[in-house]
Amino acid sequence: MTCEDIGGVILAGGQARRMGGTQKGFCAIGGKTLLTRVIERLAPQVGYLALNVPHKTDEVAYQSYAIPLFHDVVDGFFGPLAGILTSMETLSRRQDFHGRHFVSCPVDTPFIPRDMVTRFYRRMRHSSAQIVCAASRGRVHPVCALWPLALASDLRHALLSESVRKIDRWTARYSVAVESFDDKDYDPFFNINSDDERRYGEALLSSIEGEV
Repeated sequence: MTCEDIGGVILAGGQARRMGGTQKGFCAIGGKTLLTRVIERLAPQVGYLALNVPHKTDEVAYQSYAIPLFHDVVDGFFGPLAGILTSMETLSRRQDFHGRHFVSCPVDTPFIPRDMVTRFYRRMRHSSAQIVCAASRGRVHPVCALWPLALASDLRHALLSESVRKIDRWTARYSVAVESFDDKDYDPFFNINSDDERRYGEALLSSIEGEV
């Protein structure tokens, strides 16, 4: 496995109810949507990029982004695990993807590290972990993680037969390594869920523009 063998899936299931109810990925900071900013950071790190959206999402609004859309394979409110399952099952069937792992991240984290996938990959290579997830500022971010596609059937059973909804409850069954990202003056996994957080994101963006 190399980084080129790793897929990337942006999870865009949130409705941004505290930000007007629009699809969260279309909220903007610094003149660009959150989705655009995540694509710009994640796309160079992976060999394949897709977007996970809710089951009945209209595709027209996403056509300009020119990346595959993965509609949820389960109907109902299952949280981020639905997007992770969808990514596992859909990537396993795609003829244009030949890898066995993918990285997920939410659409509301516009400052994800530009070396995130490389560091996940190295951590997995040098450990016996089945899953690698991010941490920063003393907090684990289980949605930002490197996953094996081979866990799809286990996850489907956990979701539909065991009513598991929390990521860490499910991942506790496996060996998980944590990669810490504390080398910045800010939290690269800061996520935007409200207008106040969007304003903070605007200010943060101005202070780190030009950063590698």
